[in-house]
Amino acid sequence: AVSYYEQAAGEKPDDAAAFVALDRLFASVNDSERLADVLERRMELEGEPDVRVEVGMRLAELYEAQLGRPEAACDALRAVAEADPEHRGALQGLSRLYERQGQWQELVEVLQRRSHESERVELTHQLGNIMERELDDELSAIAVYGQILRIDAAHEASAQALLRITKLADYREDAAAVIEPYLRTQERWSDLATLLRLRADAMTDPHEKAEQLVALAEVHEQGRKDPNAALDAMARARRGSVRGGGRKPRCGPRRGLVSACGADLRGGPQGPQPSGRCA
Repeated sequence: AVSYYEQAAGEKPDDAAAFVALDRLFASVNDSERLADVLERRMELEGEPDVRVEVGMRLAELYEAQLGRPEAACDALRAVAEADPEHRGALQGLSRLYERQGQWQELVEVLQRRSHESERVELTHQLGNIMERELDDELSAIAVYGQILRIDAAHEASAQALLRITKLADYREDAAAVIEPYLRTQERWSDLATLLRLRADAMTDPHEKAEQLVALAEVHEQGRKDPNAALDAMARARRGSVRGGGRKPRCGPRRGLVSACGADLRGGPQGPQPSGRCA
């Protein structure tokens, strides 16, 4: 039977029925190499999208699982995705193979196409993680993580990723612009204090540093309820203000210890005093 259909396919290369028969026969005897050739030919001949999808998925599985040819499997899956751009199995297969082979840019493109799936948040986080860790594209990763937090404010992995990026001097301000409003809204005062301290430590302008330290003191006092930490931050702000010439920090209304120390920081008739703590 095999020789008969092979002869028929040889005489009529466009005879789809002969290749369907060969498909069935080679599959029955587990002849993977010859079956792959037949399925490739069927993909070339088949014009019906649903059949192309079914044949392409079988071909991809054959290349990946039986023949160990991941590149050929990707080719088959891409053909399926062309026939059905939202085919979940094809896109998932491409994601798996691209990740396994370290084809990060290709994986990013596939994950972007999968953003409509029910696992949208996790897929988007995976996209951000690849941009950050594999493509060294921190700015794009920041945008992706911020998008996730707008969709799901409870997505801790994305919040932690942004906090991690704030530790990188080159990207601290970009990440802070996204994560700081989120931390305030979520009342994550300890994380916010850490961020403000990082920013203050990196600042070289004494006036800007003083203003950031006053903001840090407010978080310690009003958010974390830690007056000692608030006083320490205010003391640092006062020392910085003295070095900078006593210019008034650009700060909003203050309350409590910060208000009292802020008045001293801004200076009375004799200007700010270089003492360590507020009385």
